[in-house]
Amino acid sequence: MKHNKITISILMIFVILLSVGCSNKQENIPDSNENVNADYDFLFQELEEKYDATLGIYALDTETNKEISYNADERFAYCSTYKALAAGAILEKYSILKQSMSSENITEIMGIVNGTTNYILTRMTQSGLSYDEALKEATDLGYAEADPTADVDGLDAGRKIAIMASIAFHSRVTFSDVYIEGIRNITAKDIFYAKEFNSVIKLVGIARKDEDGIEVKVLPILIPQDHPLATVNDSFNAVFVHGTASDDTMYYGRGAGKRPTASAVTGDLCTVARHIVEKHSNLHVCSCYKELPVKNIQDTYSRFFLRLQVADRPGVLANITSVFGTSQVSIAQIIQKSRQNGNAELVIITDEVKELYFTDALNILKRLSIVNSISSLIRVY
Repeated sequence: MKHNKITISILMIFVILLSVGCSNKQENIPDSNENVNADYDFLFQELEEKYDATLGIYALDTETNKEISYNADERFAYCSTYKALAAGAILEKYSILKQSMSSENITEIMGIVNGTTNYILTRMTQSGLSYDEALKEATDLGYAEADPTADVDGLDAGRKIAIMASIAFHSRVTFSDVYIEGIRNITAKDIFYAKEFNSVIKLVGIARKDEDGIEVKVLPILIPQDHPLATVNDSFNAVFVHGTASDDTMYYGRGAGKRPTASAVTGDLCTVARHIVEKHSNLHVCSCYKELPVKNIQDTYSRFFLRLQVADRPGVLANITSVFGTSQVSIAQIIQKSRQNGNAELVIITDEVKELYFTDALNILKRLSIVNSISSLIRVY
């Protein structure tokens, strides 16, 4: 009995490099996918025996549409290991930031960069599924891993936005610099209220630059329905780039699934193989010639959606607005939708405020006897 499951993705891609993926020669390509698999199955079995492991492979030759698959439908713990690398490699490969926009002063990158979480939030919004129901559906379809932590807790998106910020701002940003919140706590009621405010909830990676440094974060955000990112649904990703000269540009494509992942990684390794064969040593890495400070989240500014349960009695609303006023937090909107058993639900949207001031107000609210619970806290675009 095999004790380990190992996703040998690099080996998978090099098999493609040697067989079909990087070749322009058509005469050696078998006539069918069945023949391709038959030619390599015995090699894969030997590798499994040698390393006492289970090998999983899915690869596509985008020139001929030939496929190689071996245990392609089994689940492996880290099938998304290379997604963050692929995000940076795509920017490198297609020269979006390094060449086409190399003369541009990029001040903001904002994007949906995780297909799994976008699929989950889309299903919750469009079909009324709960978080658990949408996650199960994503897992059944192969978008989510057996352990979805990297996706739903925002870690995968955090790695990607760190790479993109480093390239765009020419200053090293690491994963530990990124403030991250995931989507586990998003509820059907949050989705409902987002619609009330003509918005949708998306897990978004944001990198901004100003004279004080770099702000980089991943978190759920209420986005207006008329914003281009609001229409990016299912497993698709999109990155919105703002520059002082070019203004706004957006890059869009599928962000989850075996074919998109295999295609991106195959292309990266084809590039590596080409450099090895041609003996190139000038591979471009991060052009990080600046040393810009990365801001603490408490020093940044946001708008907030706050949903809280309070005592249903006179004077409560005045007390809550007083707390916000004392903490220099301005309220843009406040609504009350439900009252039950002496409890009222308040939903508050703030104006833009320093995160530190809002945190101070929130800590005071939590200590008030009239506040029964804080149900949701989500940023607003």
